[in-house]
Amino acid sequence: MNASEQNNPFVQHLARMAGDLTPVVDGGEMAGAAIRKERQRRAVLTVAACIAVLVVLSGAIGAAGTVYADRQQPLPASTVSATTPSPSAPSPSPSTKESEEPEPSGDEGSVRYVSTGDGELPVMPGVRHGVTDGGAHPYIFGGLWYEVPLGGWTAIGDVWVGGKIGWASPDSTLANDITADPLSMSIDDVVADLELRNVFDVSGWTVPDRDSGAMTLEIEGADLVVIEPLQVVTEEYDGRETEVRPVRTRIRSGGEGWVIETRFPADADGDEMLRDFLGNLWLKEYGEPDWYEPMFTYPTIGQVEHAIPAGWTRATTGGLSYAYPERWTTEPLDESTFGKLVEFRSDEIYAVEPDFAEPEVRWNGYVESGDPGANFWPGWFDPTREGTNEIDVPGADYAFVQITEGPALAGEEGLRALSVDVRLHEAGNGNHSKVTLNFPGGDEGLELVRQLIGTLSYER
Repeated sequence: MNASEQNNPFVQHLARMAGDLTPVVDGGEMAGAAIRKERQRRAVLTVAACIAVLVVLSGAIGAAGTVYADRQQPLPASTVSATTPSPSAPSPSPSTKESEEPEPSGDEGSVRYVSTGDGELPVMPGVRHGVTDGGAHPYIFGGLWYEVPLGGWTAIGDVWVGGKIGWASPDSTLANDITADPLSMSIDDVVADLELRNVFDVSGWTVPDRDSGAMTLEIEGADLVVIEPLQVVTEEYDGRETEVRPVRTRIRSGGEGWVIETRFPADADGDEMLRDFLGNLWLKEYGEPDWYEPMFTYPTIGQVEHAIPAGWTRATTGGLSYAYPERWTTEPLDESTFGKLVEFRSDEIYAVEPDFAEPEVRWNGYVESGDPGANFWPGWFDPTREGTNEIDVPGADYAFVQITEGPALAGEEGLRALSVDVRLHEAGNGNHSKVTLNFPGGDEGLELVRQLIGTLSYER
């Protein structure tokens, strides 16, 4: 640690607390449990993190949206160490949002204490809300919004199962294990760099003494927020030793709670990551804070005219007719999970990414159609989800489109893209079809989406 880091009041505060706290797990156990992850797979999953969800269309990248895991199964109260509140304990007082906490002056008298849960704790210094460094990756977990740090973090396990989710940092042992498959792992079996648990037995949660080293943060709608830095641990990977500072944060809102365990580097950069991570937490039930800038928006499709624009090329795949713009090209693919699969691509190259399987990145779309039957995409396509519109397609008895606008998969900074997913079914016992589009963002791209959707029809 250099002199400037040593003089940082936040670092001093955490270092002072670390000596009096017991680590959540043994440092050796942490190092032994963490494993390396395949670099090539990490590159694929990095793309998934950057666009918040990866939709695979028979092996092809399709539409993007936010990863959701809204309501999970309860976890036991033993998830956290807590004691039963005393009868005289004060009732929880809701936290109130504050746009920014000033850096502490170093004077102990300047520490601000606020009520939280059944106690009172100092407010964590230096936290600024909404700091994303120009490219945050937002996720929602049981109603709690959080943002994964920049840099290609890898999800561990299935976010839909068990009320828990983990993330591995790009340089962790887990993220670099060539034998590991993070998506099939459980965070109960590994040590994640970032872990969240959704808990529904929170009646016994209490607050440490105000001089215990724990801190708090004001989050609108939360009646208890406790941040507990633990002992620094030393881990070794690839011949290098790294110091990690585990921190456990508990958040309670009524009868629901979240336990977050972070393991950021034990240095000034890690401390900043922790502050920025905590500063981006907010509860869905209480609405978007004024500082929140969503990464994704959900345009509506608007009025669709059933016509084929001049110059467009008409095609049919598995009974579904459609058309694509002039000068675009089409190619049948073999990766279809059912029926026939066709990709169409623009003549425009909007980015060159040497590490991609196809370095010249173009706007594109996929049409897949087949598998006759009356099974209308149950359990996968949610008509109530934001950005979903019902559309009229000639010959279809079911047609919905979901549109998400967010950062483009590749290209210059600030480039936006529309990720579009259309699910439809031919009337009677006809074919299922799906159309996924990666089109330019903005009004021009949305008009292009409307035009293409207006060409869809089932014609025999």
